[in-house]
Amino acid sequence: MWDVDALYVLARVRDPSLNAPSPLDRSQIYHGDAVILELGAGNRTYAKESLARPTDAYYMFGLGFPIPLIGVMGPNLAGTSFDPPMRDASQITAVMVPAGDGSGYDLEARIPWTATGLNDHAAGSVLAANFLISDRLTDSMKNRGMVSTNPQRTPELRAHPAYWQELQLLP
Repeated sequence: MWDVDALYVLARVRDPSLNAPSPLDRSQIYHGDAVILELGAGNRTYAKESLARPTDAYYMFGLGFPIPLIGVMGPNLAGTSFDPPMRDASQITAVMVPAGDGSGYDLEARIPWTATGLNDHAAGSVLAANFLISDRLTDSMKNRGMVSTNPQRTPELRAHPAYWQELQLLP
């Protein structure tokens, strides 16, 4: 959902083995159970070989009840990868609650448009986005893997927003 002030995220994750990321390194939130939104400006006319733009970012929400770890990572100067330093996440709010039946967790998040740097957020606007679920199997920091809403999303294409999915803002 969205309005003139913010983009709102609701994720219902089913995972019987919950493992939080380390709170000591917000740039590595994806090494634990987490929801990640890759978000940027529209990609309709964006060349496939083009790299990430300055407003493209990963909005990461790491497992934590009731307040998840929140981290925002933008592209490096060359646009070839998403790396620290982390962006300011102080405007972003989120809450996580365990599923009532113990099968996972729910996330609700609010990302203000002012925190994204994206200026095109009117009805009908098309953004580029992917959702990722990161799942860590055990208490070790070894990452089990990620599931994406986008079958084209690969480690090689993660810095190519032209391959991200279209997210249209409906009235």
